Amino acid sequence: MSREPAHAHIVAAKTGLPCPVFDVSNACNGVLNALEVADALIRCGRCRRILVACNRMPGAG
Repeated sequence: MSREPAHAHIVAAKTGLPCPVFDVSNACNGVLNALEVADALIRCGRCRRILVACNRMPGAG
């Protein structure tokens, strides 16, 4: 079950970041995928910053 709005969008709004965001619920694989996409967007010059947020609590799971 997903929650809306996603955490990454809330963090971006509260910090005033006008960048693409990734909200990751599958921390292990999702974070790696988000970092790969973020790296590609930054390297090609499309973005300067990317926000990746994970909704897992430290020590959970």
